[in-house]
Amino acid sequence: MHYNEQFLKDRGFIFTNGVWCKPKPVKNRHPRTPAKLESNPGDGTLVAAQAEVRDSRRFLVRVTSFRKRLLDQDNLCEKYHVDCCRYAGIIPGDNPERTRIEVSQEKVGKGEPEFTRVEVFVTE
Repeated sequence: MHYNEQFLKDRGFIFTNGVWCKPKPVKNRHPRTPAKLESNPGDGTLVAAQAEVRDSRRFLVRVTSFRKRLLDQDNLCEKYHVDCCRYAGIIPGDNPERTRIEVSQEKVGKGEPEFTRVEVFVTE
């Protein structure tokens, strides 16, 4: 007995690899409850106790690269190291009003390891 394509499609059959077959329904083996959404705290003002204390310290970040072959000064990628310090909470930000960044490189001898030294100083 032969059926036409539309008849098979209407009954959920699909044509794959030259054969008409009916896929088995997928069952959810591990049903989960939906996550509960947090309530919106609102956009109200902060009370005096919650206000952030202004930090007036200034920072000096010195990035020194010890390399066998010296690079152009703009290829040392100090931004990556400064951002790592910022994300770790070592410095509050990298804006020029509060943070000065110094970059240098030194040549190492044969057999010595290459590394990068990042130093953070509080200047005020």
